[in-house]
Amino acid sequence: MLTLASKIVCYDIPVSISTTVKSLLITLVFQDVVVRVCFILGNMTAKNDDARLRLFQENKSMDALLAIMKYYLDRDIKDVVVRVCFILGNMTAKNDDARLRLFQENKSMDALLAIMKYYLDRDIKIKSREKEKEISKQDSSKGNDCEDVLIKTVRVVANMSINEMVGPVLASNQQFVELLLNILGKYSSVLILLKNVPMIKQFIQQVSLYYNTKQKNQIWQTKTNLKH
Repeated sequence: MLTLASKIVCYDIPVSISTTVKSLLITLVFQDVVVRVCFILGNMTAKNDDARLRLFQENKSMDALLAIMKYYLDRDIKDVVVRVCFILGNMTAKNDDARLRLFQENKSMDALLAIMKYYLDRDIKIKSREKEKEISKQDSSKGNDCEDVLIKTVRVVANMSINEMVGPVLASNQQFVELLLNILGKYSSVLILLKNVPMIKQFIQQVSLYYNTKQKNQIWQTKTNLKH
C-alpha cells in the first residue's frame, strides 16, 4: 500500500500541489498529517522551480500556509512552524511576485515577526538557564531547535526584502530591524547564511545604516530638547 508521500509523488506536479494544498486546508488540526504534507511540499519546492511556481499559482496556497503557521505557533509546535517557513523561503527564493504577495497577505509580517521574537526570547531563556547549570539535555536540544526556526524565518523575510516595494517598508519597521540585528548578533549561522546572498547582504547593510542613522537622530533630538 502506497504511503501518502508516495501517492503524491506519483502525480504530475500541478496535481500534486493542488492535492497537498487541499490536504492542508482539510487537515489543519491533525498535526501528523500536516507535518507529512509540509515535508512533501518542502521537498518538492526545494530544488524544483516549476513546483515553486505551481504552489505560488495555486489558489489559497499562501492563506493555507500562513494559517497553519499561526495555528501551530500558538501551540508551540516547532516541527510544523519550521517546515512552513522552509516552504515559504523556497517560494520566495526566486519569485519576486511571491515576495510581494506574501508581504501583502493579511498579517503575514505580524506572524513572521511573532515567530522571530518568540524563538529568540525562548533561546535566550534556555541559554540563560544553561549558564546557571539548571538545564537538562532535552532543554539544550530545544535551544538548537530555536536557532533552526530563526534561520528559516529570517530567510523568508530576507527574501521578501529583495522586492523593491517590500524592502524599504521592512527597513523602516523598528520592531523588525531590532529583531533582525539581535538575531544576527547572536547567531553566526544566520549571518553566514545571509552573507552568501549578495542582495540580502546589501539589505542588511541598508537596514543597519537606517537603524544607526535613526538612533543618532533620536540622540540628537534628545540633546536638542534638553537645551531648550
